[in-house]
Amino acid sequence: GETKVVARSMVGQQGLDDLQGFVESILSEQVEGDLMETGVWQGGSCILMKAVLKAHGVTDRKIWVADSFEGCPPPDPENYPQDTNDQHHTYTNLQIPLHKVASNFADFGLLDDQVEFVRGWFHDTMYGERVQQIESLALLRLDGDLYQSTIEVLRAMYHKISLGGYVVVDDWRLDGMQARSAVIDFHTECGLRETIRVGEDGLAWWRKMEESSCG
Repeated sequence: GETKVVARSMVGQQGLDDLQGFVESILSEQVEGDLMETGVWQGGSCILMKAVLKAHGVTDRKIWVADSFEGCPPPDPENYPQDTNDQHHTYTNLQIPLHKVASNFADFGLLDDQVEFVRGWFHDTMYGERVQQIESLALLRLDGDLYQSTIEVLRAMYHKISLGGYVVVDDWRLDGMQARSAVIDFHTECGLRETIRVGEDGLAWWRKMEESSCG
């Protein structure tokens, strides 16, 4: 089963192992909240998170699966010059429709009402009533590739992350460094003091240990 999850993910084995550890840490330490990924490709990371919840008999947390389900947005250089000339919107291999991601959950017997699909561009969906009704998040996994897609989610959702909750950044070492720049800028604008850790596989993460001006 594990090999099949890896095939539905671009993360790699180490990144999935780390993610499993983060979810198990949340459960053992009783950090409150749901789990969310923004930018899910074929759903592999979300499928893994749901599998961990199921293995531990957890039925009171949701997995929020947020994506356009039609690839990345074209860059908006006027508002986000860091994304100027970004080509991710041209990559057809990133355009995985929602029904395919849902089918991947079903293949593992993990498609149920704990899985919430959020379809649309993040600047619309993250501020929408449905997502803003989420009470709290224990884990937020960012995989939006672009500066815009990363900082929009952080600005909209960081205040919902519980103390002890994890923020995981997938695209820390991408050539353009847009996600990294967005995270560093967000830390600066909010005065965050948490240390960003970077794994050997290029994934970055931190735990929210104190409230800030951004929540």
